[in-house]
Amino acid sequence: MNTWTAIDAPVWYYNLSRSWKVQEIWEVWTVNLDFDVDNLNFDVPAPSIGLNYYYLYDSDNDNSLADETPQLMTNTAWSIWQIAWVDLNHLREFTIATQASSNNIPTDISISNNIINENITVGTTVWTLSTTDADSWDSHTYTFVSGTWDDDNSLFSILGNTLSINDSPDYEIKNSYTTRIQTDDWNGGQFQKNIIVNVTNIWEITDSIIDFENSYDENRYNVTSWTWTRNTNNPNEWSYSIESSNAWNNTQSCFEINHTLSATWTVRFDYSVSSQAWSDYLRFYIDNIEQSNWDWTVAWNTYTQNDITSWLHSYKWCYIKDWAWSAWTDNSWIDYITINSAVADITWPDIISINYASWSLLPWWNHNLVINYNDSESWISTTSDIITLNKWNGTAWGWDISATWLDLWSKVVTVNSATYPTNNLSYWKYRYNFIISDNSANSSSTWAVFYIDEVELTVSSWSINMWNLNFWTESFSPEIEVTVKTVWAWFDVIMNKTQLMTNINSEEIINYDWSEWFWYDQEIYSWWVTSIWVNENIATQASSININWEQNTYTYKIKTAALITPDQEAWIYDTRLQFWIQLNY
Repeated sequence: MNTWTAIDAPVWYYNLSRSWKVQEIWEVWTVNLDFDVDNLNFDVPAPSIGLNYYYLYDSDNDNSLADETPQLMTNTAWSIWQIAWVDLNHLREFTIATQASSNNIPTDISISNNIINENITVGTTVWTLSTTDADSWDSHTYTFVSGTWDDDNSLFSILGNTLSINDSPDYEIKNSYTTRIQTDDWNGGQFQKNIIVNVTNIWEITDSIIDFENSYDENRYNVTSWTWTRNTNNPNEWSYSIESSNAWNNTQSCFEINHTLSATWTVRFDYSVSSQAWSDYLRFYIDNIEQSNWDWTVAWNTYTQNDITSWLHSYKWCYIKDWAWSAWTDNSWIDYITINSAVADITWPDIISINYASWSLLPWWNHNLVINYNDSESWISTTSDIITLNKWNGTAWGWDISATWLDLWSKVVTVNSATYPTNNLSYWKYRYNFIISDNSANSSSTWAVFYIDEVELTVSSWSINMWNLNFWTESFSPEIEVTVKTVWAWFDVIMNKTQLMTNINSEEIINYDWSEWFWYDQEIYSWWVTSIWVNENIATQASSININWEQNTYTYKIKTAALITPDQEAWIYDTRLQFWIQLNY
């Protein structure tokens, strides 16, 4: 972007930061030059002061414009400014100028410090910015700009005159940051500067977590051979994990993390493998000494290495492919790497949600009770789950029936959730209690009361007779009473004619809802085939739970009408209706 600058400008003027040179093939003597200041190719800002533009030309060919006298240009039309009868010489420089305002251009940017500690939290303010400007009354805004040494602009955020860090720094991974920042006094004065900040290495006193959810995590590990890619192909925690490449024969893909410890620590990570058995392996190393390896198909699991001594350590993961054959997808995944201090964990697991909260109503069928939780310190012990299920007996909760009415053989318990299938629970009220513990014996519990509905649909008559049908007169059947019983549900009552009222090629039927005078089909031409709409919704009911825990009863009265022409009067007609309900829990 072009700006006004005092560099190489005559006294009391600013030059446009962009200039041009003449290329003269032969002597053309004098010319008129027109500038369209609104043309984006010229990118000319508004005059710094007043309303005029000036023409500036290196008449003495000394490669400087500071000693030249600006010539006033003429505004010939709209945004066109002209300098007339100028004699240009080959390779001479020219540009546009504006009168200098009283504004002074900023000359420097300073930061409150250029050193930050590693492991500070995301969002921490790391610098305060200030501008050197002769105009002490000017206010300044700061932005990141592209240019040399702008590599780490995206790792910080600017708010006012402060910068905060977007990712917790780790000295062992990245020990300095480079940014490029611009200050603007909003009077036409701008200044850019590269700022370098160094990270201080400290003895670790906080946990380190790499969950691969943020692109900044890519700065916290180093791929040393072949490729590992952060993606969403097969995550275990949330949305992202890191995946090894589909390796060629006799290759290996490795990435590593360096970390300085101040005491005895534990490293933990999730892993999954899909490889040829006994041939291709995911291997884990600490300080280049193999700790464990996995092959074949391994579903997501967690590896823990305890009692790692204080010092700078290297942690490395390699997927190593042998010289022949492949199986499955031939790669591996790592997720949620944590390096934890050995400080005693006294924090309870966090139960996040349950899929059926208290007062949930469920239809009679099999369901899955799901509890979601987490523990970022000692992690969940997947063998610690305890669940009980009780049925209300009218006055109190009965004995635990989980062994019978939950399919405990099919339960699934992971470090994040527990799922329990039910086993044909019958109509009534139930309560479940759930307890989960972490590997440090801290436990949390939750409970919920839920209900199993019992729904009934009855039709008052299986057969009705309209008796004699008179032509051009609607003949109504006796009432059909449709009754629905449910404890608490939204539902639709659906009617469908499964067989047309028919005689040879004549079909007419009109359906009439006695309570709401609603006609379904009123076409009465004998050469047209007419019928009820398929799956006609004749009633929608929204209701609240019965406080006595009894079924609510809803009744709908339906009549069916028929209309015939004189040509059809001698015939006998027959049809069938079907009713059902659609429940919406």
